[in-house]
Amino acid sequence: MTGASAGLGREYARQLAADGYDLVLAARGRDALEECARDLTAEYGVTAEVRVVDLATQEGIDDLADLIDRVRIDVLVNNAGFGLKTSMRSTDDEQLIASDMVMLRAVTILSTRAARRMEERGLGGILTVSSLAALGAYGVYSSVKSAALLVTEALAVELADTPVTVTAVLPGFVKTEFHDRMRVRR
Repeated sequence: MTGASAGLGREYARQLAADGYDLVLAARGRDALEECARDLTAEYGVTAEVRVVDLATQEGIDDLADLIDRVRIDVLVNNAGFGLKTSMRSTDDEQLIASDMVMLRAVTILSTRAARRMEERGLGGILTVSSLAALGAYGVYSSVKSAALLVTEALAVELADTPVTVTAVLPGFVKTEFHDRMRVRR
């Protein structure tokens, strides 16, 4: 599960742990991930492995893709993301690349890698947290989330006749640490 240390990702981790799933929790911040893993292990008795990765880098994406090839992953949750307060025109190239890497490239590579393994086993589920913003034209965030939604829908169509499910979730505004990091109030 990417973006597992806070907000919706942490809640998805909690829900899966409550259902008895062992977890692989991935995010950039070690302290928050380890706290999450300790809490879920203590409360639900599951195993929670911590993977500190930066999905804005190919190395971070490759680390998780390689893990998917080595370890049985029954449910993949693509939740990592971040917002930018800048317009598309004023967003620098590095921020655009990071946004694409975290919220599109990681989703595409991890989902297709997981889909292959899940289809081979005849079981699995892939969930991508997109956003209602994907349905509009609201700058960098909505455009990347829209692309991730399309990738998820395309994979769902390809796997429609298999026991592997692929789902996109389009949450509206949910008050989490995501907005605190952006210093956005609503």
